[in-house]
Amino acid sequence: MNIIFNRQYTKITEDEAETLYNHVKNTSGDILELGRLWGGSTRIICHAANTRNVVSVDIKKRQLKAFTKDDNFKNLRIITADARFVNLQESFETVFIDVKPDIIHENILNIWNNVTTYFIFHDYIKIKNTLDKFLIMEKLKTLSLTDDLLITKKCFTSTGTKF
Repeated sequence: MNIIFNRQYTKITEDEAETLYNHVKNTSGDILELGRLWGGSTRIICHAANTRNVVSVDIKKRQLKAFTKDDNFKNLRIITADARFVNLQESFETVFIDVKPDIIHENILNIWNNVTTYFIFHDYIKIKNTLDKFLIMEKLKTLSLTDDLLITKKCFTSTGTKF
């Protein structure tokens, strides 16, 4: 990984950080992040995305403590809003979701049409029951699981629009 991992400002493990970084680095589209706390995962995503657009949504306006004075991400747009109700007009290849387990389903439904390919979830064990419904319904397909970080791909062969 080409960035310094700082456990102080993120709840993801070093292995999860490396997986997230490598996934974003090896894709080509814009990235959406739902839930940012102090910006630990945001910083990892921005480094990996390089010049691609990154939109980070969080319900609270917090200082990005994970960022250093050398971080100058002109491609980062911060939105302070409830991700369950945010109205985004653009499309994203990847979404990284790290929100409270009790609102994960609503978050997925709200941004479903904005995401073209990948859904990455942190705290998989806490949201497993909700995500298993999407997997069983063949809306998402598991690509990898690193510790508690699940990478899935949106299925285009699924039928129906009910979740």
